[in-house]
Amino acid sequence: MTRKKPTNLPPGIRYRDGRAKPYEVRLWSRDEVNGEWHQVSRSYKTLNEAKEGQASLRLDPPKANARMTLRHWKDQAWDSISGSVRRSTAANYRSAWVHRVDPTLGNVSLTDITATKIAGAYAKWDGSVSTKEDALNCLMRLLDAAVDDRLIRPVTVNRKKLRPNEKAGSLRSHAITAEQAATLLATVSATNSNYLPFTTVLITMGLRFGEAVALRVSDVGASFDVVTVKRTSGHYGETTPKSHAERVVPVPATLQDVFRSAVAGKGSDDLVFTSPHGKRISLSNYRRDVKWDDDVRTAVGRSDLRIHDLRHTAAVSMVDAGVPLTAVQRALGHSSLAVTQRYVSPSDDAVVAAFKNYMGTVSCGPNVGQEQESTIGITT
Repeated sequence: MTRKKPTNLPPGIRYRDGRAKPYEVRLWSRDEVNGEWHQVSRSYKTLNEAKEGQASLRLDPPKANARMTLRHWKDQAWDSISGSVRRSTAANYRSAWVHRVDPTLGNVSLTDITATKIAGAYAKWDGSVSTKEDALNCLMRLLDAAVDDRLIRPVTVNRKKLRPNEKAGSLRSHAITAEQAATLLATVSATNSNYLPFTTVLITMGLRFGEAVALRVSDVGASFDVVTVKRTSGHYGETTPKSHAERVVPVPATLQDVFRSAVAGKGSDDLVFTSPHGKRISLSNYRRDVKWDDDVRTAVGRSDLRIHDLRHTAAVSMVDAGVPLTAVQRALGHSSLAVTQRYVSPSDDAVVAAFKNYMGTVSCGPNVGQEQESTIGITT
């Protein structure tokens, strides 16, 4: 028997179709052991049971105060924090809270969380630098919210001191050589040639996977010499790019025909690149169709090769070609120049070539050992 979805439910009760207990109530419950309040959800079979459950427990959170624990404060502040960031960022924060922040600082009261305690917690967190940064950002968001509500004073953290032995490191190690890139493209062409133009754009222009997926015909310049990155495609649909700003990316002359062919016969709102079936490209289908984990990695000789490493390869190529860092930053959509600088450790060949170009175009004054009849700016 199919239940009819009820209307005009009381505040605080929602109906979830298809569940054995479809009526859900979110409320506050006091822990019998430590007396702390926690936000919980309870499910009921009938509306009357849900109303009774709602009446027996507290609906509104206890009044916030500086002595409440970080865990208690998180329950109250989380909705506003998660709603102010991307869904993917909120997901990272949730993971950071569960695995790192809560186990180390969850039971500490807000007023007792100092820079020293944060440093101690940071030292206990496992994972990469970026993983720890997610946890730290999650923590600082919670503390900033407490400051905004005038519960505590600002807590200042010196991030560099937190990780004196941790360096962001160069991203060049993730890139592949020109020979490996040629091998990769040949492998993609052999396994599924439909993805060759798309892959070529990734490894040449450095667009993020989701940005290339979300390109529409209207984003391509009339002369096919630029594209405007306005959005990215991911698990949660289309959103603004990671930097939250549109950017214009130059299209190399060697790729202009690729874009010209890709948009031929399409409408302005159509996707530039699609799957073999004309659908939106997904990361999992792309990986499967080009046999990334098997054929591509084997051919390139990199068992750890990621699709995102194509972006790193493009960035290294730009830097080694002498493209100004500010231009590389803009093309890649980096939020700061510090990120782009992680690609700056050019090979010896690139250094020599750059200086040859420099010495061939810059005049440094009279040649040493030759007599001059005049000096710059003075005539005789």
